[in-house]
Amino acid sequence: MNYFIIGDIHGCYHTLMELLRNKEDKDHLVCVGDYIDRGLYPGETIQLLKEYLSNGNSTLLMGNHDFYYAQYISGHSSSQEKYLIKNFKETESKLLRFGITNEEFLSFKDKLLFIFETDNFIVSHAGINRKVFEIVNKNPVIKNNCYGDILIEIEKIRGYGRTYVYENILLDRTLPDNLNKSQIHGHTPLMCFNPTFFEKIQSWNLDTGAFLGWGMSAIRISEKCEILGLFFVRTDLRDINYS
Repeated sequence: MNYFIIGDIHGCYHTLMELLRNKEDKDHLVCVGDYIDRGLYPGETIQLLKEYLSNGNSTLLMGNHDFYYAQYISGHSSSQEKYLIKNFKETESKLLRFGITNEEFLSFKDKLLFIFETDNFIVSHAGINRKVFEIVNKNPVIKNNCYGDILIEIEKIRGYGRTYVYENILLDRTLPDNLNKSQIHGHTPLMCFNPTFFEKIQSWNLDTGAFLGWGMSAIRISEKCEILGLFFVRTDLRDINYS
């Protein structure tokens, strides 16, 4: 099996559609998260990804914007709300206008993973440091399972440890550690023309700043994490507030 892995999307639906033209039919689709916020088409983006999930052969990761927006519409305060409250209100308005209710978004969120791991690579939203990976390995149910299926297990990781797991996997902008297998993530926009590989830590960053007007990236890899292709499309200006 080959994997087609896409970086941060941020509601840039038309850009996503163009990037997906490079996906082969038998590729397993993986997305690193951040499907909403910033771009103008979160509803269309969520609807498309829901269709991919329902058709199978797809894995979607949780991004910080997805997670903390879900906290917001659920009435739970979070560390990110004060920074993103305006964006959250705009996103909610766009989703509701498109016809995606808060309940439907929460159902979508419950199908997202924090970590997708194979024998040869790990995918998460922001990358993982060694300390958090040790915590995750002591609670392996966190890996390769949907959020809605593991919420009770995640809540067992108490106090600072739990918070640190969330914030490292979803928010950390430092380079991840070398975990003796390749890491693939997004979250920190690099604004360049291709996914970027950091050889010393065996890490790929796929966020190339779609919502900033730069572009969206993907890689195709084999089960052994052999690189079969690098892909980049410039942001479609319909997707962003451009002037």
